[in-house]
Amino acid sequence: MLKKIRPRERAFLQGQRTIRAIDDADFATVACVHGHAVGGGFGLVLACDLRVVEKNTLLCFPEIDIGVPVPWGLAPLLIRDAGLPVAKELMWMGSDITARRAMRLGLVNRVCEAGVQN
Repeated sequence: MLKKIRPRERAFLQGQRTIRAIDDADFATVACVHGHAVGGGFGLVLACDLRVVEKNTLLCFPEIDIGVPVPWGLAPLLIRDAGLPVAKELMWMGSDITARRAMRLGLVNRVCEAGVQN
């Protein structure tokens, strides 16, 4: 008998598959962030190969404030990119990361001016 998957569980599994597909892609992936990347949005950024954010961007996992763990199995990506001590801080404290700090930590490749349009 097949187990019935609840909507929340389905959403979690879909998010996890999406992150894995982006991270494992055979082509270059680019994240361009205009605004903030929180929770799963931060995860999408971590899954990409090249990450460009505006200087006013904040990255964080707000779920931590309500006792929900980092979503979609993102801990390994965060540990890979930021290192274990920083990953622990971000996952346990729920700290906001500014674009400048994200650049110093190696979480983003480039910070650009806000509001630049092509």
